[in-house]
Amino acid sequence: LILLALDADSLQRQLNCLNQFVSDWELSVNIQKTNVMVFNRGSKLLQCSYGFRLGDLQISPTKKYCYLGITFSLNGSFKTAIDELRKKALRAFFSIRRMVDTRALTTSTMLKLIDSLVKPVALYSCQVLAP
Repeated sequence: LILLALDADSLQRQLNCLNQFVSDWELSVNIQKTNVMVFNRGSKLLQCSYGFRLGDLQISPTKKYCYLGITFSLNGSFKTAIDELRKKALRAFFSIRRMVDTRALTTSTMLKLIDSLVKPVALYSCQVLAP
């Protein structure tokens, strides 16, 4: 779950609503996996990143956060996410080469392997990263 707000008060109100929902339905939030990010051009943890609470639990600020495999950074750039996806795609490609003798494959077979095993990794969430 990601909560987005334009100012600190709005985010705290959303956190209060989430806390009320969680307590009404007798659920729990893993506070170790819960962080706050205030996006800014300087990529620095701003003072306003501190002080958010979920009920009586303090939420810590972070510089990077991975959500559904995409890494978000403070400056709002997806460069880190793209670099991570590139590394994962290269790992997928080299795992094919490690498991299969690619010299024995035809070009069309190799392209089919790349299309089915590497391309999905490389293009994961490309609609968001490059709209």
